[in-house]
Amino acid sequence: MTETLPAEPGYLRHFEACNRFDASHFLAFNIGDAQFGWVRPDLADVLESQIGSFQRSADSLTLNVKYPKYATRSMALADAADLLVEYAGTKLSGEMKPVMQKWGDTPVAQVDIGVMHLFGLKVFGVNLNGWTVKDGKTHMWLAKRAGDLYSHPNKLDVVAAGGISTAVNRMATLADEAKQEANIPESLTKQSDFGGAIDFTCERRGGVRSEVDFSYDLKLPGDFVPKNLDGEVANFQLWPIERVAELVRTTNDIKYNCNMVITSFLVRHGFIDEQHPEFEALRAYLEPHREDRTSPDLPALRR
Repeated sequence: MTETLPAEPGYLRHFEACNRFDASHFLAFNIGDAQFGWVRPDLADVLESQIGSFQRSADSLTLNVKYPKYATRSMALADAADLLVEYAGTKLSGEMKPVMQKWGDTPVAQVDIGVMHLFGLKVFGVNLNGWTVKDGKTHMWLAKRAGDLYSHPNKLDVVAAGGISTAVNRMATLADEAKQEANIPESLTKQSDFGGAIDFTCERRGGVRSEVDFSYDLKLPGDFVPKNLDGEVANFQLWPIERVAELVRTTNDIKYNCNMVITSFLVRHGFIDEQHPEFEALRAYLEPHREDRTSPDLPALRR
């Protein structure tokens, strides 16, 4: 591409903020003999004292090995989720997500996404950069999140995104979210290009947000206009890529993790190149996961 952007700093700060995590503030959260996340010491005390399936030690909280099956572990986590709603003031969404150490593993349980950050469990999601060419210039569609959303109301967002639910694969999630959030037909979503994965861990909302965002790019037809179907988007805005980049570089108007997803697009499409002072540092965050094109589906669940 021939377009370039100003070499002003400001992109890297989003990656640094999303990777700000001090493990000394938390205990390891284990399921059996393996660590799956992080939990606050006060929450560990509550869970151990009120739910017999959890055991607290000096440096960890463990879901007891007496709960060796997918279903029983999931039930124990559901009991914990109900308790945490009362104790930690979080909300359950009814969206069940797989509990895994890394993508491609067999899930060991499922849990409501509303409490995953209180256990520091890894969340897996898809994010779609919808772009097009207008008057010979690259433009990107941004969604403005609805004002009544529980998380990040009124923030700008990529055209479609969502967490991967239990027993659902990446492309199925991408197709569903693109249809519900932007009315993009599956036949078009299938043309998306995989851009890599962005893995981050940070302290948020009294817990640990540990996430892998699988990023995709989709060139939309010039006459296509997104339309929201699920009530999560207030409106869509089509902006020149220079203006989108300026927002990422100079503001916090865009949902925190989506700043990284958009920056990945800017790097991969040559809008941020080797001449930019942050290029090498950005590539260090992005390149380790560019090759992660395997395991599009979750393995069969063990129950």
